[in-house]
Amino acid sequence: FTSLKAQNIFGFWKKLPGPEGGPVSAILVRNDTVYCAGSGGLYRSVDQGESWQNIGLNQLIYVYEMAQNKYFIFIPGRNGAYRFNPRTETVARIPFYGVYSFAAQDSVVLMGTDWGIYKSTDYGLTWKIIEDESRGHEINDILLLSSGVAVASACGASGSQTLRSTDWGDSWTILDPDPIKWCIIELLEIKGGIYAASDQPGDVYISGDGGLHWQLRHGINAPKRYTSAFHYDGIALYLGTDEAGVYKSKDFAKSWYINNDGIINRHVRVINSTAHYDFLGTTDGIYRKTKTESVWEPRNNGLANQTIQALEEVDGKLFAGTYGSGLQISEDWGMTWYHQTIQSGRNYVYDLKYIGSRIFAIASRNYLYPFGAVLFVSDDLGKSWEYKKFGSLLEKVDGNEKFIIVGSEFGLFRSTDHGNTWKKALNGVPENINVADLAVMDSVGLVVNGTSYVYRSANYGESWQLVRVPGLFSGEAVGAIGNKFYIGSGSVNDVFVSDDYGKSWRRIWVPLSNSSVTDFSGNGKYVFASLSGENGVIASSDSGKYWYRLELGLDNPHVYTILFTRSGHLFLGTNGSSVWRFASAELNSRLISPEENAIFHINKVIFTWHSVWGIDKYRIQIFKDLDLTKPVIDEIVNDTTFTFKSTVYNQRFYYRISTVCDYWANQFTEWHSFYITPPAQDILDQNFPNPFNYETNIRFHLSSESHVKFYLFDINGRRIKNIFNQTKAAGTHQFKFTAEGLPSGIYFLKMKTERTSLIKKIVLVR
Repeated sequence: FTSLKAQNIFGFWKKLPGPEGGPVSAILVRNDTVYCAGSGGLYRSVDQGESWQNIGLNQLIYVYEMAQNKYFIFIPGRNGAYRFNPRTETVARIPFYGVYSFAAQDSVVLMGTDWGIYKSTDYGLTWKIIEDESRGHEINDILLLSSGVAVASACGASGSQTLRSTDWGDSWTILDPDPIKWCIIELLEIKGGIYAASDQPGDVYISGDGGLHWQLRHGINAPKRYTSAFHYDGIALYLGTDEAGVYKSKDFAKSWYINNDGIINRHVRVINSTAHYDFLGTTDGIYRKTKTESVWEPRNNGLANQTIQALEEVDGKLFAGTYGSGLQISEDWGMTWYHQTIQSGRNYVYDLKYIGSRIFAIASRNYLYPFGAVLFVSDDLGKSWEYKKFGSLLEKVDGNEKFIIVGSEFGLFRSTDHGNTWKKALNGVPENINVADLAVMDSVGLVVNGTSYVYRSANYGESWQLVRVPGLFSGEAVGAIGNKFYIGSGSVNDVFVSDDYGKSWRRIWVPLSNSSVTDFSGNGKYVFASLSGENGVIASSDSGKYWYRLELGLDNPHVYTILFTRSGHLFLGTNGSSVWRFASAELNSRLISPEENAIFHINKVIFTWHSVWGIDKYRIQIFKDLDLTKPVIDEIVNDTTFTFKSTVYNQRFYYRISTVCDYWANQFTEWHSFYITPPAQDILDQNFPNPFNYETNIRFHLSSESHVKFYLFDINGRRIKNIFNQTKAAGTHQFKFTAEGLPSGIYFLKMKTERTSLIKKIVLVR
């Protein structure tokens, strides 16, 4: 094991400002502030959704419906639950997993989990499980009324049930017979009644007696897609669906009409409202409209919540395949992004490859990966796309100018004419192989399918044979980097490498922390692997011999894909936190001037260096010696240049420069040096300031010790006064001249040494 510094990779991860949008599954309104979350963090808007700010919890994976009381916001997530204090913006983890829902009234908080209901009577500080009929059920949603009556929906493997409590959640009974046939996805209190939306298309149940009795209402023109969100904004009811957008009812679910104007992605996850606006959370981000209008408009400024499933470099541009927002393109390495349509509705992009002069993209209309995923090809750098009809359920693509292969859930496909025509690969590979990943190098192709089997072709995919990889349990990822193949196991801490085009393999040690590899990238010398779970990235700078973690600054370690570009940029695509870029803090190779051991005959030395992406401040230190006891200069600057002025000659100086940031401060360059000698001749600088009003500075440089005199002459050449008369050593000297009693005008300043005479024009302005 070798350290990060020893491997000569210095830096940290920095989140890019996009692509904006992304899956939003929870929206909460608190006074005039709107909060939203999905995967990858909690966001806040104080301007009615015009802009969003990330305020933490970037480790979240899929947030369910949030709840609140007087002091806290309760956030249930797939990988944990949290109590957030909006006043101090501090977070406390609630020590439970599998939390689906919260409901709160004053100090009482109810929590629905995958094993029943928990109750807190102290604002969520401590919890106890309810030991009754609710135990063992997956509690999908809870509604707690101010009267102490509560209704809960149970869904999942435990079966669909509706439970009711009349004592603030201390005890629960299952409604028998259960009048609600299907799983309830959301419960609302509206005008003294309880409304419950079933996941079944258009079904709304209504109770007027606190949830004891229910009536089914399936209104006219009700949606025919499964319900995913339910909301009442004080004027109308809204049903969100998983594919058909939003339906609106102004007569309490008796009739419905579509309200999809302006919505690009119609996979709705949550709906909520402020006093003036309705907000819609989709897999494409946030939409907003006024309550009296029907047109939704995207409002994603600052909301970088995308799930990135593929990254590719195309002609100096960065392409990102998103989960819900289609293809996103950046022409400035991730600082700004724009959407490029592949085909209408194809908003889920699972893989991207730039092969020859063509771009290959696998995209689907449906978020149920990879249902309906098919292949598209672009010959004009992504401006237009052609659908290649040969299969669906596609997952991965790779290739070169000789052959291209595409893997699906039900087989492997091959093209030998640059992707124009395709045939199923059958010679040696199972007809219905479920491809997990694939890679191509020269004439060799490798395919893994999540098992110990690895299939290899050495003749451009014409025929395949099973290859034994000793110790491989489940091959999930494969990469062709430099002249090596790499395979990442999906179940144990192993990476395997082949130096002979996949004929033989050896296991190598890597710090995987019980995770699997999701993707490989690199250029041969540098190899990078993204990991599953919350384990981030590992890296090697010696072709895979030694590995170490590359995690500084990465507060969302859920990484799906990684890309090391030909120009040396390193990017991550994350689950719910958009794109991250590695900011290299290594400055040794970025210094411009002064050159090592440079000699200066004047006292001004200008330092310059190339900027480091993601860094705004730099620290420079200058010493007279290397014992580092007293720096001559130790300053932080906001630029990539610094001017040093010394009054000392015949002196060697040593300097070093560091980036300044939270993650990588005081990581200095190596020591460099320069030498300042006296000038070869005497020099008189221009006075400063000039023109001057009353007082000015006069600076001069001597090549060796000399007696020095200064005289002042008027514009007619008459000597006005003697202003300086001293013996000075070699070096730089300075004094102030006060023009007391002199009128405005042009004067001449004469310096006379034992070797020369020099004159400067000075201007006095009263």
